[in-house]
Amino acid sequence: MTTSSEALALAVRHHQAGNLRQAEDLYRQVLQTDPRNADAWHLLGVAEHHAGRNEAALQTIGKAITLDGRQAVFHSNLGMVYRALGRPAEALGCYDRALRLNPAYANAHNNRGIVLQDQGRLAEAAACYREALRLRPDHAEAHSNLGTVLKAQGQVADAIDHYREALRLRPNYPEAHNNLGVALRQQGSAAEAVDCYHRALKLKPNYADAHRNLGNVLQLMGDLAGASACFERALALAPTDGLRIKAALLLPVVLDSTAQMHEQRRRLEANVARLLGEQLAVEDPPNQMGGTVFELAYHGLNDRDLQAAIATLCARATPSLKFVAPHCAPGEWPAKKGSAPLDLEGQTPIVPGAAGGNGPLRVGFLSRFFHNHTIGMLNAGLVRNLTRPDFHVVLFRFPGNDDDIARFIQEGADTVVTLPAHLDQARRQIAEQRLDVLYYTDIGMDPLAYFLAFARLAPVQCVTWGHPITTGIPTMDYFISSELFEAPGAEEHYTEQLVRLKTLSTYYYHPSFPSPAKGRHAFGLAEGDHLYGCPQSLFKFHPEFDDVLGAILRRDPRGRLVLIEGKYPLWKDILLRRFARAMPDVLQRVVFLPRQSGTDFLHLNAACDVLLDPLHFGGGKTSFEGLALGVPIVTLPSQFLRGRLTLGQFRKMNFLDCVVANAEDYVALAVRLGTDPDYRAAVRAKILAASDALFEDSGAVREHEQFFKEAVARAGRD
Repeated sequence: MTTSSEALALAVRHHQAGNLRQAEDLYRQVLQTDPRNADAWHLLGVAEHHAGRNEAALQTIGKAITLDGRQAVFHSNLGMVYRALGRPAEALGCYDRALRLNPAYANAHNNRGIVLQDQGRLAEAAACYREALRLRPDHAEAHSNLGTVLKAQGQVADAIDHYREALRLRPNYPEAHNNLGVALRQQGSAAEAVDCYHRALKLKPNYADAHRNLGNVLQLMGDLAGASACFERALALAPTDGLRIKAALLLPVVLDSTAQMHEQRRRLEANVARLLGEQLAVEDPPNQMGGTVFELAYHGLNDRDLQAAIATLCARATPSLKFVAPHCAPGEWPAKKGSAPLDLEGQTPIVPGAAGGNGPLRVGFLSRFFHNHTIGMLNAGLVRNLTRPDFHVVLFRFPGNDDDIARFIQEGADTVVTLPAHLDQARRQIAEQRLDVLYYTDIGMDPLAYFLAFARLAPVQCVTWGHPITTGIPTMDYFISSELFEAPGAEEHYTEQLVRLKTLSTYYYHPSFPSPAKGRHAFGLAEGDHLYGCPQSLFKFHPEFDDVLGAILRRDPRGRLVLIEGKYPLWKDILLRRFARAMPDVLQRVVFLPRQSGTDFLHLNAACDVLLDPLHFGGGKTSFEGLALGVPIVTLPSQFLRGRLTLGQFRKMNFLDCVVANAEDYVALAVRLGTDPDYRAAVRAKILAASDALFEDSGAVREHEQFFKEAVARAGRD
């Protein structure tokens, strides 16, 4: 006859093998003969939890604790159930009781850290994981969990070390393979990340999170079909509205053709319209939805209505996005912008700071890219040069990327706040600063910044052209641009109120050109060739640009088109397939160089005879640097801001010789600059004589100050 202990042991073996029904039956058999067996009640509750019946598990483990409340493991596993039920306070109480009973219980420290991590309390979570590892250095789960916290804190290299240690301890640990893949992708090692996800899925084929993460990285790499298949598989395994929205918004990074572009836009518009008619619920949009339709801006079309529809979809799916900071509540500051145009002329009144108090205006600048990045370089001067004490500058940054530019920007702020990766925690930290103005330097390149923008965190909220497209978000009051950039009627391109400053709206520090200059030989380029450089991200190459590039090479037999390889190999492959269709006869004269460091990038620009501004989405930082070097840049302005940035720089220089009106003129001017050294030298001299006007322009700072004061005063009057 089987004893209770033998039946319990058999039940545990079934439980460990994943045979939950058989395990539960055996646990219940034990309890029929021994109803006061606390271990059986506890293990039955754990099986119920693993089967997803957490309300039942709560009662069952509770019975075990009633029978024997001295077992730390009972309290710890009850905490696990409370976490699954979304009751973190009770879960933490359980772990605290477990640790009072057994302070050396590593699993309880680890599980307590998981709940704290759920709440965005990353430093406390990390302390729990470290204590678990002090007690049990071979605790693979604690290594993996600590890695995830470190990754969220920007310590990606340290996170990778902990994931690898977890896998050394437990090679068949699918969650650690998945987490390592996420960290490697964040570090830029996409191919290694793909391998990690495949290993996770080999161990756990129905691992929905790994399918979703594999889809994320395949999308970045340019494999739209592969990404879509991964999202479909993840949705079949664990359907969530966040992933449904993400899959519906999927777009190619590099376009294969204009036909594909229009087809994908039609699909996107139809998907958004369909989802707007459904009842959706998304709890954590930055993580569940991820991307922000970044690729839409590169289509060269008016995206106002589509951006607004996507923003409406996000707001309906996540009502909590409509967070209002206490100092912006009705009765203190209005939560809605007015419609009358701003008057930026003449004197501005003295206005209150910090929501009604006397003192400097509190202006917050927010971006993930305040480091050695285009965004950091475009905005460092404004952060550092706003007049003190009229303004108090609060810099909102994210962990990681602590390079020289990051430190330079931070040194120029009065207060620096490092925001967590948790949306609600980040909102509350911003709200605590009681800002008068919140200035997003870019919206559309980072999911967390995009979803933060739905909240009312300051009486005045504005965005500028770090990502030069309207946000569609109703809480974004103003889009800061320049009359040098914008076409007549451009206000129709924005859901925000368009503000046209008279300057370029940026205080850009003059690039310092490293000496001695590297010659063409350093890049494997021939001295006798005519070099047409277009060192832009490959997703900027609109299919309509292909015919222009082919015509230039056909007209100049000694011409070489110099491009920079993409971040992922498939980007280049897609572009080469397009080029093979558009210009097969000159394809051999297209040269791809590896991605260049900051100084080498300047050397390469200087080595080119002429730079080509892409159609529809031109250069910003690249044009500033090229013009500082005196390199001619041919540009054909489009209707929208993103295709008019180089035009604005030429207008600021009062030099329009390189601005053309159509594609035919573009080809003719590029070839003349490439083949006529005397003409090119004359243009270079004019550019060098005029380009200082682009840099360290205090007028841009003063215009921002005037705008901030008037906008805040107006918000107080409305």
